[in-house]
Amino acid sequence: MTSLQHARIKQDTVRNTPSSDLSVEHRGRLMIWLSPAFPIGAYAYSQGLESAVSQKLVTNGVELTAWLQDFFTHGPMRNDLILLGETLRACRDSDTALLHETSMLGSALSTSSERHRETHNLGESFLSAIEAGWPEMMPGKLPSDVRRPLVLPVSFGLVASNLQLDANEIVLAFALATLSNLLSAAIRLGVIGQRLSLQIHSDLEDLISKQSRSLGGAKLENLGTACWMTDFCSIAHETQRTRLFLS
Repeated sequence: MTSLQHARIKQDTVRNTPSSDLSVEHRGRLMIWLSPAFPIGAYAYSQGLESAVSQKLVTNGVELTAWLQDFFTHGPMRNDLILLGETLRACRDSDTALLHETSMLGSALSTSSERHRETHNLGESFLSAIEAGWPEMMPGKLPSDVRRPLVLPVSFGLVASNLQLDANEIVLAFALATLSNLLSAAIRLGVIGQRLSLQIHSDLEDLISKQSRSLGGAKLENLGTACWMTDFCSIAHETQRTRLFLS
């Protein structure tokens, strides 16, 4: 049985549960899975931000805000949101070809060895954590051409597709969790404090909401980035001598 068939069977088993009650329960699960405390190790990665701070490209709240705006609109997060949206669609439509292509492109699009290791490690850690706590939500046997380790957006999408939630809601929650993680990294790097972190989070909510709605409905042909400094910093981090983060 493929993971897509497995997801369809799970959806059939909850039809007798009131949809409102089920949505509340599943929103709770989504919050837990995207919590900073969820044990996948996301706190250990900065996606090149540490290198940007070290090179004094990001030294204050204004520069950090600009960095994050580019990261979400033109950088790696743009691709991650498209990959997540396509994974959710592949599961919804039982489209194994789309799942295969999404998985392969997700792996190939990593712009540095650290970014490649990060997204695969987080993807596998996420599945391991789900298997420990919610084994019934695990994807079934994957199609033969979809191989693990999977990148995080694909792993997350495979599991989140079992939730009785709108795809746009899932994509937005994923994006906001990523923003929170990067702001936490900025605090630990000494760029901002907690109060300014909250202000930046609030300032970027509208942008990220619009990006999530747009990119969650985008197709694989829309993949692509134009945020070269983020890529350069991710590559430079590989040889950075003193560092707190793994990327």
